[in-house]
Amino acid sequence: MVDPFKAFPEPHAVKLRRICVAQVVVSVSALTSTAVLLSCLTIVVNKL
Repeated sequence: MVDPFKAFPEPHAVKLRRICVAQVVVSVSALTSTAVLLSCLTIVVNKL
């Protein structure tokens, strides 16, 4: 028989997981934008 506590995780755990996923998405987005800006900066510096 399935344990009812495993079928429905705690709301606190679900909220914590969503916060962690959101932080990972923001971090990856920030790293990507930084990489793009640095690559544009190197192109500009090389043209000078």
